Amino acid sequence: MIVQEGDSPKKTKEKWVHEAIEQYRGGRYEETLASCEQALRLKNNYSRAHHGKGLALMGLEHYEEAVTSLEQAIRLSRQDGVDLDHLAKMYVDQGRALCAMNRYKEALRVYQEAVRLVPTDKKIQAEKDTVLFELGKAYEQAEAQKARERAEARKAQRESNWLCEEPFRYE
Repeated sequence: MIVQEGDSPKKTKEKWVHEAIEQYRGGRYEETLASCEQALRLKNNYSRAHHGKGLALMGLEHYEEAVTSLEQAIRLSRQDGVDLDHLAKMYVDQGRALCAMNRYKEALRVYQEAVRLVPTDKKIQAEKDTVLFELGKAYEQAEAQKARERAEARKAQRESNWLCEEPFRYE
């Protein structure tokens, strides 16, 4: 169902978000986004609508916009009285969007905050560990690239030295 402009006054922001949740579960990300936008028209600083919007944008692979929306959701969550578990979920979702863009250092910071909020959640800890693993791979790849560059520089230096040497003379 596509949201009609005339529908918005009939529904509360909570009903729009509830509808968005059902649409998201069905993989209907465009509809999810539209429902969240309707909720935000009713209350622009509604953290749950920003969270849903971020999830919809992730589903549509608009990761940079998703990160922005999720940052907004996190910032607004305190005034909306969001519980710590839900706030941690917002951080996890933001971490997933950052990982999708290979921004693992930023993702690690976000996951650490989620773990701080809910230290007993093993799923969050496992996702954080995955980010640490990816960071390790990125570090190893960077080190390997540096080693290749150093080897190429040494080779170029040797070749340069060889070309500059005076020819061997027989006397």
